[in-house]
Amino acid sequence: MKQQRRFAIAPSFVRLIRRERPGTRILEGHFPDQPDRRSHVRLEGERCELVLETLQDGAVAGEERTEVSRAQGEILLDVCAGKVSYERIRMDSGDGPIMVVDRYLAPSTAALVRVAFDGPDEGAAFKPLPWFGPELGAEDAIEPRALALGARPALYEGPIPDAALDSLLDLLDQRAPRFSGRGGDDAVLNALKRLARTDAPPRQAPSQTVPAPAASASPAVPPAAAKAPPSPAPSPAPSPAPSNNGTKPAANGARPAAPPPAEASEAGAEDALFEPMEPTRPTKPGNGSAERSS
Repeated sequence: MKQQRRFAIAPSFVRLIRRERPGTRILEGHFPDQPDRRSHVRLEGERCELVLETLQDGAVAGEERTEVSRAQGEILLDVCAGKVSYERIRMDSGDGPIMVVDRYLAPSTAALVRVAFDGPDEGAAFKPLPWFGPELGAEDAIEPRALALGARPALYEGPIPDAALDSLLDLLDQRAPRFSGRGGDDAVLNALKRLARTDAPPRQAPSQTVPAPAASASPAVPPAAAKAPPSPAPSPAPSPAPSNNGTKPAANGARPAAPPPAEASEAGAEDALFEPMEPTRPTKPGNGSAERSS
């Protein structure tokens, strides 16, 4: 059977450990002691067990565990003499002794570190870590059964030296990838970065020469000018056509080779309708017939 040693721990260290390591919630219901045995029911996650311990000279000599259904476990909890709720946090890496932190939640608050060994020689050779508190003896009633049946231990409020804090932080940093839980360290680092950016004076951006915008191929046309109809292009005044033996002169004079736009030609036609025409002289009638100049 494994041997164990128990050590007190500062409550502030427990809070720091809970930020970095996930824990397992455990609920136990204990029945009154018998002369040679004692029993309790234990709920851990979805697993429920009935534990029977045999006693010899006041110490636990053997243990027997029987798995029961959750419904049966809840019935046993209703008839037990007392209950205790606590959180167990695994601290070892799997090599060497098993190390856990028990944080009791109800009916009383307390905390301790347990270190389990395969034999008494290994336990005697173990050196407590700097962040451990004083070692607890058999008279210190910081056990699930004692708390469930009415014991109220005092909290450890000893000094916290820097070496103890550094030792605990080193342990958490070494095993953070395996036991990463809530990401509290990342949240703290991100908050420090935001504070650093807030406190730092704003840096001026280097001045850059903004190139002048290139001239547009076509000038911008204001909206009013874009909507106004185009003005008619002026047409050259046509020269009056000379009379040709009483022939009606042409209404339009000679035009340039390149035809003007459609709007300009229409305006020129309207101007030609209002141009004064040169009067023609009547010619003498010939061969008894009179011709009227038109």
